[in-house]
Amino acid sequence: MDKDKAFEKVLQLNKGRGMINLSDHPKKGQFVLTGAIQGKERNFENNIGYCVQVRLNRGDFGGDVVFLRHCDGKLVPHDNQIFYALSEKQIEIAKPFFKPSMKTEPEDELYMLYEGKEPEAGFLIEDKS
Repeated sequence: MDKDKAFEKVLQLNKGRGMINLSDHPKKGQFVLTGAIQGKERNFENNIGYCVQVRLNRGDFGGDVVFLRHCDGKLVPHDNQIFYALSEKQIEIAKPFFKPSMKTEPEDELYMLYEGKEPEAGFLIEDKS
């Protein structure tokens, strides 16, 4: 199955599934499907990833910033975003397209939001301000 067909299958299997509660966030390593992203095409590369870090209250309007590892290996911050937890079947379809695996995400990995900003390690990062 190619990536486009896999994405369509994941979307099809998502019909009727509820989103992760807005007062919550994805769990470490949890595979998710994001809601629409303004200015980005809705596709596998942009909308499916697994969670590696959450920075509490750091996003626009005081929301959390959720770092997702996408299938191309890029780490992408998402804020003002809704997430749908993937089912086991959806993960089975999506996982083969991911370069890194959870086994390669070190517990003490430093993640940087933007160049020049302080990198931070850990999963749940409290707001320092």
